Amino acid sequence: MLCDSCAQSSVIETGKPVEATKIAFRARHEGVDRVVVIGGDGTINEVVNGLVGSKIPIAVIPLGTGNTFATNFRIPLSLHEACEVAVGGNVITIDVGLLNHRYFACVAGVGFDAHVLHQLRPTFKRRFGKWAYAIASLRHLLHYRPSLIEVRMDGWERFKTDAWLTVISNVPTYALNFKFTPQASPCDGYIDVCIFFARGRFERLKQAALSLLGYHVRLGSVLYKRAKWLELVSSPNVFAHVDGEPVCLTPVSARVIPHSLKVVVPDDWADVAKAVQ
Repeated sequence: MLCDSCAQSSVIETGKPVEATKIAFRARHEGVDRVVVIGGDGTINEVVNGLVGSKIPIAVIPLGTGNTFATNFRIPLSLHEACEVAVGGNVITIDVGLLNHRYFACVAGVGFDAHVLHQLRPTFKRRFGKWAYAIASLRHLLHYRPSLIEVRMDGWERFKTDAWLTVISNVPTYALNFKFTPQASPCDGYIDVCIFFARGRFERLKQAALSLLGYHVRLGSVLYKRAKWLELVSSPNVFAHVDGEPVCLTPVSARVIPHSLKVVVPDDWADVAKAVQ
């Protein structure tokens, strides 16, 4: 359908890490109208890193495990409907986040979730599909050791605390529809930060359960902030990820890059973006 709808198109398969970033970066100099990604959040993230700051929009046909990008931008999971959006959808401009030297369109995480992703094997993901992360999270949830973190935000707020998870997000919905940052918007010029304090195993279970509906932000054991930038160091060092891909250990710095990525979305999401902007 895509090829039939385009005057001229080419299909390129990727097989190596960062290959999609290189392809997207080349597209900036080849007069390409848009780059259509057929794949999951990891491949989407690579293309995002090649297109940030350009005039070329990214369109997505979701074929991944979690499909966090598709969920947040209301891109249909139906192949036919996703193709229709990719070809005829509206183009909007969104913010992206930058964690150290890696851009993210949706979410970055420090601590527990990055640890789980680091431990997750491709064979396990293929076997259990979208439930692989949930199963692995349950295995590690009560045994993961929190770390002492020191956080600076926007140059004036600074604190230390024991935490097991820090979510830095550009969108409201995380994998498996967890609402870690329910107030986040990719069009408001901020990143939303949610820090889960270490308060014992029962409190950790409560934090996680309430996150499914976004009610965890009412807990005294959770800190929710909006920021332009932050720096985080931890003892011991812990893993960090962007859009579901483990990328580094702490320390990390993160900031928002406003209005820096063009995305093809359905009509209803375009209306939401206009209202926010």
